Amino acid sequence: MPVAEVTRRLVSRIGTLRGEFGDVRYHIAVMTTVLTICLVLAMLGVLGVLGVGLATMLRGGNPRLSNKLMQSRVIMQGLALLLLALLMMMAGHR
Repeated sequence: MPVAEVTRRLVSRIGTLRGEFGDVRYHIAVMTTVLTICLVLAMLGVLGVLGVGLATMLRGGNPRLSNKLMQSRVIMQGLALLLLALLMMMAGHR
């Protein structure tokens, strides 16, 4: 099959997909908004867990609880970094 025929079929199929799923740019904008909201919530979660963990350490509370809170903070920071990386990758494709 010639390259021109393959290209024509692919372009035709992409047009059909765009018709089936709507405008791709709209979906990217929605996904960017959702990821941004999730990133802000993850950052607020990190701040909250950090504050509670520090308060527990300063009060001399249960060291195991303080350790668990700090482990949770590290996990939430990882999630926030993952969301940030996804947003940066999406921004690079605009």
